[in-house]
Amino acid sequence: MLKFSRRIDYSLVALAHLAREGGLKPISAKEIARRYKLPRPLLANVLKHLSHVGIVHSVRGVRGGYLLRRDPASISLGELVEAIEGPVRLTLCASPDGPSCLIESNCPVRTPIRRFHETIGEILAHVTLADLSGGRRPASASA
Repeated sequence: MLKFSRRIDYSLVALAHLAREGGLKPISAKEIARRYKLPRPLLANVLKHLSHVGIVHSVRGVRGGYLLRRDPASISLGELVEAIEGPVRLTLCASPDGPSCLIESNCPVRTPIRRFHETIGEILAHVTLADLSGGRRPASASA
């Protein structure tokens, strides 16, 4: 079954919250975790990672927390998935630069699977955080 990891789920929740509610002041991992009943240590780890890859900005201090670094419309679901989990690979042969499998040369589903993989990639590239958060943008986000 294809599904997002908990790290992706929590990232989406946190980023959608920042897109809807953030912008004027930083929002803490503790506040987001409490609001959505998420495990704070894992959420804090995910937000820290998103800060390192440039999706959010971390503000230290008592009134610290996180802000989106960019406009939600410029953050794609594909970028987020890749930042958290690495490149999307549905099968070994789904990507031309990926490793090959034992039956790749005569696989009856190789071409359709590659087309499916490309379609999923296009969808992930075109769905943005703005789409997922209802289109609201924080006042401080810059493109």
